[in-house]
Amino acid sequence: EENAEDTYATNTMSVENAVFIANELDIPLLYICTAGIFDGGKDLYDDWDLPNPLGVYARSKYMGERYVVEHAKRYLVCRAGWMMGAGPKKDKKFIKKIMDQLKAGNKELFIIEKEGTPTYTQDFAKTVKALLEKRFWGLYNCVCQGLTSRLEVAQELLNILGRNDEIKINIVDSRYFKNE
Repeated sequence: EENAEDTYATNTMSVENAVFIANELDIPLLYICTAGIFDGGKDLYDDWDLPNPLGVYARSKYMGERYVVEHAKRYLVCRAGWMMGAGPKKDKKFIKKIMDQLKAGNKELFIIEKEGTPTYTQDFAKTVKALLEKRFWGLYNCVCQGLTSRLEVAQELLNILGRNDEIKINIVDSRYFKNE
């Protein structure tokens, strides 16, 4: 969000180059987008909902997606949801942040009660592979089923770790993290 120029160079302009190369070589293009292009006004989105990106990253990804859809000869655009399951070496997001806090000895967690649809990374990869193998070109929201909140995920993680009695969860809104 703080480096708009780099964000657009990575997520939009590089995609324009990739489309040009794919078209020149007459090969399909795979573009991984994000469900973050939606504004969060609904609990669940489908392939026909219109994006409304809020922020630099989301807009840059959506502009890359639009360029692929409008200019690539053959393409597969897969919108990834709230990704989970990459493991401790690759996961840099929600679960990793909680685990890092627990490893640091924190006895309190500050969690937003934001809802979303977690998507297991291996399921996402299998879906993309199947779409490519079957040559089902187009645009797809590739998320798992269901809806949960970050609060529920944090509670379940503490339960799995057997630490729900020793760690306090504080529910906060997004403003809490503005200055971190």
